[in-house]
Amino acid sequence: MSDRKQYRIVLENPPAPRQGRPGMGALQRFLIDLENQHPGEWAVLDRSRKHIGYIYNLKKKFPNLDVNARQNDDGTYGVWVKMEAADKVKSV
Repeated sequence: MSDRKQYRIVLENPPAPRQGRPGMGALQRFLIDLENQHPGEWAVLDRSRKHIGYIYNLKKKFPNLDVNARQNDDGTYGVWVKMEAADKVKSV
């Protein structure tokens, strides 16, 4: 007999899709506050790149979002975001 892992067949329906739901979580509120209170200024978001793909995906929703991920001196990564004023983006 081989020592291969045996997979059980488990039949179940997948969860409902989450696409198209209104996204107003903490990150979206943070970006809107950043746009309103500090337009055009960089703000550190996180010292890790845990959700960097999701943050870059938010650029579809917020065209005035600028994301920058860099390695810090201590080897960790940081994520900085900047929201330009909405009127600047519309005029470009």
